[in-house]
Parts: sequence; C-alpha cells; structure tokens
Amino acid sequence: AASLTEAFTTIGDLVEADCPGSTVDITFDSSGKLSEQILSGAPVDAFASADESNMEKVADQREGEPQVFARNRLVIVTEPGNPTDIASLADLADAGTVALCAEG
Repeated sequence: AASLTEAFTTIGDLVEADCPGSTVDITFDSSGKLSEQILSGAPVDAFASADESNMEKVADQREGEPQVFARNRLVIVTEPGNPTDIASLADLADAGTVALCAEG
C-alpha cells in the first residue's frame, strides 16, 4: 500500500534504532505485485495489502490470519459550488464528467 510508505519507513527506522544490529527491509509496490512475489515463494515476515483479495490469497497459502490495522477514506473534490451536482462515486461515471485520481 503506497499510502503507508512514510509510516512504515518511520516504523522501520524506529525498530532499527531500538534493536541495535537489526535490519528492517521494507519493499513497497502494488498489493498485486507483492502478493504475486509472496505466492511465488519470496520470503516475508509481514504483508500489508491495500485490498482484501490479495490479502486473502496470501493468507490462504501461508495459513495466516489477516488483521485490519488501518482504513482509507475516499474523498471527492469538485469545482466551487459543485456545478455538476456530484454526490457519490457513481456520479463520476456520468458522460461529460472529468475525473482524476491521485495515488498516495
């Protein structure tokens, strides 16, 4: 989950500082790519996924139990006054509506 890069990097730094001689290696990529690597045998101690589907695949193979530790909230920003009356994600699919999505 790209949105966790800063937090996980900080946690890794804190663990290394608290445990002299330890090394924390964190790989950041899409949940799909990381789950494919794990399912192909890549060594891993923990896996944080942005979606349930990839988490379930890894948990099933590794016989692990997923734990929710964070959630995201989607936000829609419109032009001032919301001239196209966008009230939900479904409204973004209307013809003529231009929608952009920012990663992270």
